[in-house]
Amino acid sequence: RYATDTEVPYALAAVKSMCVSKASAHLASAIGLLKQWNGRADIRSRGPALYLYWIRERPANRQLALMASQGKVWTAEQRSAALESLGRAADELRKDHGRIDIPWGNVQRAHRGAKSTPVAGWGYIPMKSGARGDSVAAVMPTFGQYKEGQIYAQGGSSYRMIVHLVPGKVESWTILPYGDSNNPASSHFDDQMELYGQGIYKPTLFGVDQVKKRAVSKLPLEIH
Repeated sequence: RYATDTEVPYALAAVKSMCVSKASAHLASAIGLLKQWNGRADIRSRGPALYLYWIRERPANRQLALMASQGKVWTAEQRSAALESLGRAADELRKDHGRIDIPWGNVQRAHRGAKSTPVAGWGYIPMKSGARGDSVAAVMPTFGQYKEGQIYAQGGSSYRMIVHLVPGKVESWTILPYGDSNNPASSHFDDQMELYGQGIYKPTLFGVDQVKKRAVSKLPLEIH
C-alpha cells in the first residue's frame, strides 16, 4: 500500500478551501465533483482530471493548495480567483474530453509500441508555460509530457519489489512499467503495463520447479 499510494498532495485541503461558500450555478457541477473525490489519482477516479486542469490553469493555484495544506486561510480575493480559475479549468476540460468527470486513466496513460494503458499516480505536473510547476508527487509517482489533454506517462518508479523473508520459504513480488523484453516482437515487450498502471504486483518465480510450471517455451543449450 505504501509503494502504490496515489494520494494527491495538498488536493483535499485545496478542495475544502474552495468549497466553503456556495458556488454559482456555473460552478455547481465542478464543486460537486470535487467534493465527492477522495483525493487520490486512481485510474477510475473522476476528480483528478479536473484538479489537474485547475492546477495547470494558473501558477498561483499550486501555492494556494500549499497554503491550504498548511492550515492557512485564503482571503476572499484568493478564493474568488481560485473559483474563477476552476470555472475556466472545467470549460477547458469539457473542450478536451467532452465532460468534467472523466476517469483519471483516460487522461494519464503509458504508451509502448501500439499499446496504451491507463496509469494511476500523481507526478510533477507541467504547467502551461512548460515549467514543471507542481513540485510534489504521490508516493506512486507517474509523470510525463502533457499533450492534447493527456499526460504521456514516461517517468516514475522504474522497478518495484516486495520481499517476504520467511525462513525456508522466501516470497517475492515485482513489477516493471512495461515488460522484461525490449524486443517489440516478444510477448514480454508490454505484458506488465496493465498491472503496473493499477499498482498490482506479480509473483517472482523461485527455483527450477516454479520456473518449469510457468514456462511457455524451452531453449536447449549444448556445450561443445
